Amino acid sequence: MADSQHLHCFYITATIITYVLTHSCADGARPQDLGTYSLQQQAPTNPIHTDRFGVGVALPVTAGPGGGSYVVTVGFGTPKVDFPLLFDTGSDVSWVYCHSCSQGCTPGSPTFNPSLSSTSSSVPCKAACDYAVEYHDRSQSIGVYARDTISLADTESQEGFIFGCAEKVSGDFGRTAGVLGLGQGQFSLLAQTDPNLFSIFCYCLPPTDSATGVLWFGVQAMESCRPGASKMISLVVEPNNNGLTNYFVKFTGITIGSQRLDFNSLVSSPMSTIIDSGTVVTRLPPAVYSALRAAFRGMMSGYPAAEPTNLLDTCYNLEGREQDWTPPAMAMHFEDSVDVGLDPSAVTLREGDGESASRVCLAFAGNGDENELTIIGTQQHRGLRVYYDINGQKLAFAAGGC
Repeated sequence: MADSQHLHCFYITATIITYVLTHSCADGARPQDLGTYSLQQQAPTNPIHTDRFGVGVALPVTAGPGGGSYVVTVGFGTPKVDFPLLFDTGSDVSWVYCHSCSQGCTPGSPTFNPSLSSTSSSVPCKAACDYAVEYHDRSQSIGVYARDTISLADTESQEGFIFGCAEKVSGDFGRTAGVLGLGQGQFSLLAQTDPNLFSIFCYCLPPTDSATGVLWFGVQAMESCRPGASKMISLVVEPNNNGLTNYFVKFTGITIGSQRLDFNSLVSSPMSTIIDSGTVVTRLPPAVYSALRAAFRGMMSGYPAAEPTNLLDTCYNLEGREQDWTPPAMAMHFEDSVDVGLDPSAVTLREGDGESASRVCLAFAGNGDENELTIIGTQQHRGLRVYYDINGQKLAFAAGGC
C-alpha cells in the first residue's frame, strides 16, 4: 500500500473495489440500503450527548511512519481496550484486529475479544455476520461484525456500536490496529452515534512526525474551525457514489504562481473530486496534471532534475540552495468562488531533514485516465483545518493548521 517514500500509505474506500456483507457485490459497488443486506441498522443506544452539539470531543492525532497516515486512539468494549486507528473520511466501516486473527495482524497489537467485554451484544443480522472490504491497492480486511461500546476520549462512550472484528488482514496499515470510518455511509461513526455531536467535525494534521494534531467533534469543531459563510464549499451528490460514503466537491481550478489553470478548458467532462484523509498526494486528471507539471517545471528551470519516485515524476535537486528556495505560491479554486491558499509545505514533498532536504518533488500525481476520481489528499491539507458540516452538506478549508 505505502510505497518506499511513504507517499501513498492509505488509499481507502474512496476507490473501493469490493465490499461484502455476507456476499460479494459487483466491483466498485457500495451498500446503498442496509435492509438489502444482512445487517439491520438500529438506532444508537445511550447516545453520547442529548443536548445539541454537547460539549464536543477532541482526539489527539499523530502521524504514521513517513507522515502518510494519521492515527487516533479509540476504545472498544468494557473494560475498554484502546486501539490506534487510521481515521479515514473516505470509508465508513470501522474495524479493529480480532482476537481470532489468523493472518496479517501485527504481533503485539491490541485485539478485540467479545467474550471479555461485559457490554458486548449480538449483532442484528438476518444471516451470517461476515464482512470483507478490499481497497484500491488490494489491501483487505476480512472478518465478522461485532457490537459493543465505543469510547472516544476518557468520558465519551456509546453502547451498541457495530464494527468489524478483523480475522484476516492484508496490506500495509502501518503501526495501527484498524480503521475509524468517518465517511457518510450507514456503518460510519457519524451514522451510528449522536447526530448532534457527530454531524460536525474538523481536523488539523500534525505538521511533523513528532507533532500532534487534533480531530474535533461537535461544538469544539465549530469553535476551533468554522469559517465564515463565504468560505464554505457545498458538498455535491455524485450519481455513482453508491452509499454516499465520500465527500464530493466541485473543484474548478488551480493557480500556481501567477498562472491560473481552469479545469473546464482542460477536461472534457466534469471532474468527480473527493476530499480524503486516507490518501496522501492529490490525484488529478492527466490533462490537468500535465498543465500543472509544465507550469512547475517552468518555474524550476534553473535547478537540475532529480530521479523521480514511484509516484512523483517531477523532482529537483536543491543541493547547496536548500535554504534559499521556497515553493511557488499555489491556491485551489472551488465552486461558489471559494479560493483556498495552500501552505508552502503542501506544494512539494522534500526528502531528508526538513528544510535542509535537497530533493524536492511536486506533491501532485496524475491519474491513469480522465474517468478516475480526482482526490484531494492530506499533503494538501497541511497548514489548514478541514471542517465538515454533515447536516448542512458543507465543507471548508480554514486557515490555521495545528
